[in-house]
Amino acid sequence: EEGRRMLVCSRFHVVHGMRKASIDSFDSLFATCWSEVKELRTVNENDTGSLIVVPGFDYDDLRRFADINLQRPLQWLGIHNEFEVASMERGGLSVVRLIHKLSDIPTDIAPAEPTE
Repeated sequence: EEGRRMLVCSRFHVVHGMRKASIDSFDSLFATCWSEVKELRTVNENDTGSLIVVPGFDYDDLRRFADINLQRPLQWLGIHNEFEVASMERGGLSVVRLIHKLSDIPTDIAPAEPTE
């Protein structure tokens, strides 16, 4: 399931120069995340997503950022069911993953036709 979530991410951004407790740094990350929310919502395709990589940024700070600046506002706007927001740490990099309208895993897989 985690692999499928990563495979739907077709857009990638890297936000460099993040500094702890810097308003300018947060503004840059905020603008990048919300431009992706807008883009994914405008395109309005199921199973699309973005990865926003923030090298050198503290993972706990990123989790707080995603909660306060993405998850809560999406809920206030009433569109939280359209997005899955996750903050994660992979390979020493802090990452925000945004997925728009993730479909359920298909359960009715057609049987393979016999070959002769």
